Amino acid sequence: RRREADLRLRRATSLAALSRATEALEDLDRAIALDPKEIGAYELRGALRRDTGDPRGSTEDDEKVELLRNGFQRVYQTAIDAC
Repeated sequence: RRREADLRLRRATSLAALSRATEALEDLDRAIALDPKEIGAYELRGALRRDTGDPRGSTEDDEKVELLRNGFQRVYQTAIDAC
């Protein structure tokens, strides 16, 4: 699942560079469904949503990115503190 999510994210990145936002968004939705902790997919989807006139969706993705980043930072800090 994680490998397919990574492939979808890579393809979405290429599609976005080709100004094929609709297709890129479809791949990003699938990547997120496969790996809901993939920060890069939320970052790109948020940017594409902003660019395509979906500010609410963009804000939701931006919030998810911050939530995931903060969660990873807490886990990392806990691991460091345990050493």
